[in-house]
Formats: sequence, C-alpha cells, structure tokens
Amino acid sequence: MNIFEAFIFGILQGIAEFLPISSSGHLLLAKRWFGLEEVPLIFDLALHVATLGAVILVFHKIIVRLIQVLFRWILRKSLPNDREDLIYIAVIVIATVVTAALGILIKDIELSHKMVYMGFLYTAVILIIGSRVTQKYKDESSVLSSGLVAKKFWGIPLTGMIIGVFQGFAILPGISRSGSTISAALFCGVRRDRAGEISFLLSIPTILGGFLLTLHEGQAESLSSQVPWMPLLVAVISAFFAGCIALMFLLRLIREMKLHYFALYLIPLSLLGILGILP
Repeated sequence: MNIFEAFIFGILQGIAEFLPISSSGHLLLAKRWFGLEEVPLIFDLALHVATLGAVILVFHKIIVRLIQVLFRWILRKSLPNDREDLIYIAVIVIATVVTAALGILIKDIELSHKMVYMGFLYTAVILIIGSRVTQKYKDESSVLSSGLVAKKFWGIPLTGMIIGVFQGFAILPGISRSGSTISAALFCGVRRDRAGEISFLLSIPTILGGFLLTLHEGQAESLSSQVPWMPLLVAVISAFFAGCIALMFLLRLIREMKLHYFALYLIPLSLLGILGILP
C-alpha cells in the first residue's frame, strides 16, 4: 500500500466510522476498487486506534463526567442529579452486551457485494424514518425519560436492548453502526443530542472490542509483518483528524434533524451497485 492509498483509507475510515454511511461497506468497496485483496493486520489495528482516539478527544468531558457518576454510584454516594446519567450508563452497557451476543452469532456471515449495497439501502431507509420520528417529539426537556426509554423488559431498560440489536446487525458490511444506533435511540424517544452522544459513546467499547477481536484472531506473523511506517503514519493521522471532523459535523446535523441528507447519497449508491453499474 502506497502513501496515497493509505491516505484515502485513513480518510474513509475516519469519515465512514462515524457518519451514517457504513465504514465496513465503504472499506470493502475501496479494497475492491484499489485492487487490494488484503489490508495488513497492523494497518487495520492502527486505524481502530485512530478512530478511538477521535471519540475520546471529542467526548472527553462527557466521558469524565460519566466515570465520576459511576464511581459515586459504586461508593453509594450518588447525587440526586446523577439519576439521568446512571440511566445513560445502563443503556450503553446493556446495548454493548446485546451487540456482543448478536455479533458472535452473525460475525462470520459472508455477504456478496450486492448485499453490501442492500445494506446501504437499509441504512438510508432507517435514517429517513429516524428523521421523521424525531419530528414527533416536541418536548425537548425530556432526555432519557420519554417513549420506550422508561420501559423495561424483565427489569432491563428496553432502550438499551433495542439499540443493542440495531448495533448488532450493523456488524454486517453496508449497514451503518452510527446510523443504526442513532435511529434506534430516536425510535425510542431519546432526545436528539443524547441519541448522538449514546451512539458515539457506544462506539468506544465497539471499536475497542473490534480491536481486541482482530488482535486475538490475527496471527503473530501477521502482526510482525513489515509494513512501511510512512503509509501507516499517514493513515493514522488522516483517520484521526477525519474522525474528529466527522463527529462534530454529524452532531450538528443530528441537532438540526438532517440525518436524512445522507440517504440522498446512499440511495443512488445502493441502486447503482444493486443494478450492477458499480462493481
């Protein structure tokens, strides 16, 4: 992989990891378009680290606050206004567990390239529906206490389970993780800004889990294979900065209820692929 290809892959990873267009689907297509049969394992791991760093940088204040709330709860010193953040944490934990369980079942499913394009179309549909659902919730004072958020199944917050299922299926290439989780949160009545935060905070255990799984499944010789340091560095830097920009850009679009704009890109792309016009 040369420097230009590394730059393109880094930009794609950074943008598509967070924008609701599916990073896995776009990276698969990019490999095919560039004629790359396999990306070095160390390269894949480095891109995971770069996008994880972008999330932590953009959301560091919220992450610190949630950690403080969690420690107060563990020490039984919770404050009255910690309740909302505790629900927030519970939703994230439950969604992560459900995603992991579902991911184990479907991670080995192999899809044709046309199925990837169908994943793009599915993502476009849920983005449009999510934007329409958002307009029905007029009370912006409620954050995590409206709609399905307050309901439980066997004592478990239903919102976390629903978001986890949506995120679990987003393991399939072509289905956007961020688009799925944001839309699922909106379906449940979560406020727009919180839906975005939940989605991106959920990406931390998801990206970290993907990193550890890739590391576990990778062969030692694959990790130690010689990869030119310059393309690797270019990919990491471009993925990190593209990820930061994509995160801030998408948060603004979520607040403005413009998620459906991405469907204007995904629908033509998916149809061109399904019809065989794109490889």
